[in-house]
Amino acid sequence: NFSYTDDTLPADVPALVQTIQPPGFSTLLEPGLAGDRLPGSPQTQFSVSAEYVLPVSTEADLVFGANYAWQDEVLTLIGGRGGSYTLPSIGRGDMSVAYQRENWSLTAYVNNVFNEFSESSAVNTPLNNQTILTANVRRFRTNVLPPRSFGLRMKYRFE
Repeated sequence: NFSYTDDTLPADVPALVQTIQPPGFSTLLEPGLAGDRLPGSPQTQFSVSAEYVLPVSTEADLVFGANYAWQDEVLTLIGGRGGSYTLPSIGRGDMSVAYQRENWSLTAYVNNVFNEFSESSAVNTPLNNQTILTANVRRFRTNVLPPRSFGLRMKYRFE
């Protein structure tokens, strides 16, 4: 699977991006310019998946699976303006092996095989980190995806 998104403004838009004017708490409006990338979506992303089924008897199979997904960097504000934060590109791989019978299966899996640190979204911008006296009145943070994890999953189909 592959996608490319031409995510740009088609024309100038005045006063589109609201930002904080350093060093204080006043706001400033910046224009969005034709050709500025839109926030929240990568331009390029792809994923690859593979599965191999190995019969081990007339009633059971071993199923090996792997997938990898990657996405390009993502802007948090239009055109990277207004103190925007750029989420770096993300690449993650998962693997599994399952023992399957007619009505049940047992799967061992590893998510985030390469243990990549991945920021998935952001709240505000770095300019929002402001304090008054000792109170943090505005803040910026990113959300991260889980690190490498291992597990077992059992399924049973009631008929």
